[in-house]
Amino acid sequence: MPAARPLAPALLLHICGLKGMRFLASLATRPTAPCSILPSHGLRGNRLRRPVSLRASGDAHAAVPGSSPLRRAMASPTFPKCLPLDSELLAGGGCVHIPALGCPAGDRSLAQQLLSEIEECGDVLRLHRSRRHLQVFGDKLMGSDTFTAIVARLLLTFDVSLVDCWVNVYRDGGESKSWHHDNYRDRSPRPTMTIGLSLGESRELVFEHAPSGRQFRVLQNNGDVFAFDEPFNRYFRHAVPPGRKKESGLRLSVILWAVDSEGTAVPAIMREGTGQGPQYVRWDKWDLDRGIWSTSRAFECQR
Repeated sequence: MPAARPLAPALLLHICGLKGMRFLASLATRPTAPCSILPSHGLRGNRLRRPVSLRASGDAHAAVPGSSPLRRAMASPTFPKCLPLDSELLAGGGCVHIPALGCPAGDRSLAQQLLSEIEECGDVLRLHRSRRHLQVFGDKLMGSDTFTAIVARLLLTFDVSLVDCWVNVYRDGGESKSWHHDNYRDRSPRPTMTIGLSLGESRELVFEHAPSGRQFRVLQNNGDVFAFDEPFNRYFRHAVPPGRKKESGLRLSVILWAVDSEGTAVPAIMREGTGQGPQYVRWDKWDLDRGIWSTSRAFECQR
């Protein structure tokens, strides 16, 4: 078995910062309870439990009650550096654009490795119900080391719990995603946040303010992450418009729907709205914690 690849120092610092802040908060709010940053039995399955949520701390970066999981993650002093966004986007809710979080913009090896492992999983890619691109859900990719690492490291970066995940595959610039709001009500438990990692060819992610119709274009390069919360999703719909088919190549979009909780993933979900009827999916057998310490090169550039 190959040795585990060290995590990027910035990612380790961010993870430790989140855990440390929550640990200190648990000491302040529950002084008689035994506390531990990591479970004494090690990391098993997807059952890594986080200490009590940061609610009543005097720290300058502490979240106020009622704030979204995204805003709490962004308040961490070790959160990755973000690109500036239009003030009107920020007024609609929580959103963030992190450049080259997953990999350097000029390095396509992570996209190629993920695509290779998707193909190794068998005949799992299906035409999306819109017939505009291909798609595969995460429960078909639990054997992919690269996908597991991407999902696990995104969850730790934002300090949230997985509800559902999938990969949208755009084979060329002619494939697209039509206008929509993320339909969180199609999952139970209901997500409160979307995280998207772009790999491969650069494409524009376009947001439209529902009341006014004003549009905002955000270029997503290889390795970029864009995330938003439920209030933002209510005010803005989004799309990936078609580009020039001959000039735009393969793009993979890894999408996570997440919720504020105390585990790496919720144990199980009900998935609807896929055109295939309700689906019951279990995550409690997926060893997401191995993705944190795996040899994957995902997030290595965060130094």
